[in-house]
Amino acid sequence: MVIANSTALIVFARIQRLELLQSAFGELLIPLAVEKELNVPGKPGVKEIQAADWIRTEPIKDRSFINQLPDSLDAGEKEAIALARELGAILLSDDRAARRTARQYGLELNSSLTALQSAKSAGVIDKAKPLLDEMIAQDFRVSKQLYREFLERVDELPTESKDNDQ
Repeated sequence: MVIANSTALIVFARIQRLELLQSAFGELLIPLAVEKELNVPGKPGVKEIQAADWIRTEPIKDRSFINQLPDSLDAGEKEAIALARELGAILLSDDRAARRTARQYGLELNSSLTALQSAKSAGVIDKAKPLLDEMIAQDFRVSKQLYREFLERVDELPTESKDNDQ
């Protein structure tokens, strides 16, 4: 079971590859605050996300935990962490602060990069790099080091980059 924050949903919807999240994780649950973040008229990807029957909204039963989370997190991040903790689920988040907080509570994490790697491993996509580059063009943030490490992990690091390391 995977609980998603809005970031991965938005970026995959923007590059018109939302189905890669489904192939990587199956059904995704989102808390109410994430649903509100996604239901902004005119926001890119909103219609695609709303049409995805494998994305389901799940209310949080015990909201008291949310008050313990850092104020630096937005409502969607807080609720996603709380719901993942409540259900013993994996958290899908790309936000650095949300991931750090989730780790403090012992939550298992996945990311957009995990979804790309899974899609390539399963043969759903042939290459991850073009999609990652497209995600970056749509404001997905990844450090140069993580970009390089990811390309190496999926065996798409250009040969000259590998040669320069030696």
